[in-house]
Amino acid sequence: MIETIKNALYDSGIEYIPDDYDANLENYGVDSLIVVLAILKLEKKLDIKIATREFHTSFFQSINSIKKHLEKLLEEKMAS
Repeated sequence: MIETIKNALYDSGIEYIPDDYDANLENYGVDSLIVVLAILKLEKKLDIKIATREFHTSFFQSINSIKKHLEKLLEEKMAS
């Protein structure tokens, strides 16, 4: 999952992916455009839908926060 997230961020325009997966991604250039692009890539790769209500700062605060939210969405998808 971490590699999928890192690839989505890189493909969306992040030049340097932090080794510390709890690091604040804003410090590495994540802005609203990168968030939208990364979400589109993650939706396609994981075959999930990320609702617009999920688009808040806690979702994209760090790689680990993205992982946590995606795992929750995948669990919900599998349960339905």
